[in-house]
Amino acid sequence: MKTLVLILTALAVSRMPLWGQSQFQSVSQSGDMVTFTWSAVSGMLYQVQYSTNLSSGDWIDLGCPVLASGTSATDSDTLGSDPFRFYRVAGPIEPVITSTTGGNYTFTNGDYISVVFINSGTFTVVCGAGSVESLVVAGGGGGGGGGGSGTCSGGGAGGLIHTTLAESPNYGPGSYSVVVGQGGPASCTCCTPYGSGFKGGNSMFNGLGNTAGIVAYGGGGGTDAEGGGGSGCGQILGPSGGSGAGGSTAGASVVDPPGESVVGIQYGTNVSEGFGGGNSQFEENGNGNCLGFAAGGGGGAGAVGGNASNAFNGGAGGMGIFFSLTGDARFDIWYAGGGGGGGGGYCDGTTGSAGADGLGGAGQSSWNGGGGYGGSAFLGSPYGQPGASGIVILRYKF
Repeated sequence: MKTLVLILTALAVSRMPLWGQSQFQSVSQSGDMVTFTWSAVSGMLYQVQYSTNLSSGDWIDLGCPVLASGTSATDSDTLGSDPFRFYRVAGPIEPVITSTTGGNYTFTNGDYISVVFINSGTFTVVCGAGSVESLVVAGGGGGGGGGGSGTCSGGGAGGLIHTTLAESPNYGPGSYSVVVGQGGPASCTCCTPYGSGFKGGNSMFNGLGNTAGIVAYGGGGGTDAEGGGGSGCGQILGPSGGSGAGGSTAGASVVDPPGESVVGIQYGTNVSEGFGGGNSQFEENGNGNCLGFAAGGGGGAGAVGGNASNAFNGGAGGMGIFFSLTGDARFDIWYAGGGGGGGGGYCDGTTGSAGADGLGGAGQSSWNGGGGYGGSAFLGSPYGQPGASGIVILRYKF
């Protein structure tokens, strides 16, 4: 570590650069305010310290570390009643954040501090500057509601973006907005009691200043298997980024040769923040007028949603991703799993089973961004499940 020592008195200023590389470039005094500038390395931190008695060996930090933005850095102090003040600048120091505010929960785990947002808010760096690891998860899509003789697909998981410390820029003193997306409702009000689920809300960590920052898109809502009014008011397709909802049969009026399986429509695509939903299965039982269908599972952050294996059994939700960033069991969990597809059956009463939620599905946490499961009238549970709310976790080394 290189150190500069500056000795100030009420009447005189003297400079003593150490090691011959960094040195004070200017010192000025206006009343009780003294301002000094020293040579620096851009992007590095410098901590100004002072002492009132050199023989004591005690040095006190003067405020927060200063982040150099160029080849010099500046700080100032208000002189008190001390007859002498001795100043030195310790540095350069690798960028590190020493104090922050904001969030719903804060955890210290080893050399790291984790700040958890389950509601929108502001992350404020009070002292220091450094990189911030971030996990940004959007709200999961709501599962579709299967009315009449219908079954519905599972909702897609909320988009998930993880930025490591190595990938992060330095965050200096200032306030950074955090938006936590809500989970999508299971069905829209204009098509109650059945229909397509809504997409989840977007989550965001405002990267730097007024920039757009890191945005994770909400998961796609599960679809109404009968292709009814739900498709008009439920947001079936998630935008690029969020995981896709599972496929439904997209219309029960389709007549196919007896025993022939029909692949349903897949909503959502394999994108950077999540995967598409699985396909449904739709078939007749051989008598020409009795249809059966089961829906696909919603896509997850780690895998595509499962296809319905036949007209009876719904597809499983796509697997999410496990993160351990806090040391607390409530938040070291699977995130952004897809909702399971609704199980199917025939109109003669033969039924199957619903697809399981993916690891990280909505039923496993209130804030993991999981997609909701799809409803199924065949199985006596026509209402789908709302998607889970998103979350933002920020972690830095101190």
